[in-house]
Amino acid sequence: FDAFDASPAPMWVFDLESLRIVAVNAATERVYGYSRDALLGMSILDLRPPEERDALLAYVQRPREQRPQGRIWTHLHRDGTAMRVAVHSSEVVFAGRPARLVVAHDVSEEVRAQERVHLIADTLSDAAYDYDAASGDLWFSDSFMRNFGYDERTLPRDLPGWLALVHPDDRARIQASLDTAFAGSATSWGDEYCFQRGDGTYTDVLDRGYIQREPHGRAVRMVGAVIDLRPQRLLSTRLRLLERAVEAGSTGLLIADASDRNFPIVYANPAFEQITGHSREAVEGRPFDFLQAGEPDQPGAQTLREALREMREAQATLRGTRRDGQPFWCEYRLTPMKDARGRVTHLMGLLVDISERQRHAQQLAWRASHDV
Repeated sequence: FDAFDASPAPMWVFDLESLRIVAVNAATERVYGYSRDALLGMSILDLRPPEERDALLAYVQRPREQRPQGRIWTHLHRDGTAMRVAVHSSEVVFAGRPARLVVAHDVSEEVRAQERVHLIADTLSDAAYDYDAASGDLWFSDSFMRNFGYDERTLPRDLPGWLALVHPDDRARIQASLDTAFAGSATSWGDEYCFQRGDGTYTDVLDRGYIQREPHGRAVRMVGAVIDLRPQRLLSTRLRLLERAVEAGSTGLLIADASDRNFPIVYANPAFEQITGHSREAVEGRPFDFLQAGEPDQPGAQTLREALREMREAQATLRGTRRDGQPFWCEYRLTPMKDARGRVTHLMGLLVDISERQRHAQQLAWRASHDV
């Protein structure tokens, strides 16, 4: 028992039948504040708060394979202060009677740090989790419950419970991937899989975790976050459809950067090229109002200049010049585009070619004023 007495970690032996403490080392006296004689007159129940005693009695009766090593319990110091302690135990025979040797590590500071991490995670929008490999406990942030439709009652609390929510087509692959990461030396893990939401539907997710290891390499913890990919993919699909509609439409479209006082054009669609004869490459970087530059005094140009100064919507009829020198007319609509904070970031111009309508109106006016 030399190693027992010299150990810097608290160690004691208790009788399995009576639960009385029958041997303690010096570290137990120092950490718990009791004298050796006082400890030898106590039961292991005396070191626990009343609310944990029933759970401890049930735990002590379990077979070894059902008692995970490193489980964290609350122990009490002599002055009543609660300590969070990771407990390891093994069966021994002491004075001819079945007993159990306990090694306790004070992890109060680590638990407080973990609680701070959980508190921070709860304030973020990411669906965070924290997996304790020693105890098997799995924690999820409030944002996970909000994002995936779970509550305290339905939330998985261990790895098997979480794996049961991975789609059957992905489950074996994800379990094998995790096992490989934990068994090796990896410090991070990530994968995509199909995950069951609280309402029973499935969604595609990206899961990324960071693995914490002991000095000798054993994985003890993984902290990570799960991102629901379905909204992003739906948005990406919608953006692709919108882009195709814009590219295929007959209405000309210009977009300019509003953060530059010259409002340089950053995009022009094919319909704009067809209406004006100016290619996309030729107009990118030019001022947003370059179409009116040839006739700046026309009424429509003045209307749009005022709208640009005031950053408001406006609509006007403009006469412009095609690249080949031919005139054209268009209905031009200016729309400032704002970000989530209400700041104008871009300007959008929509052009509808009314050249044929304008020529027809001019012909009717000419006929009305001439006897033909």
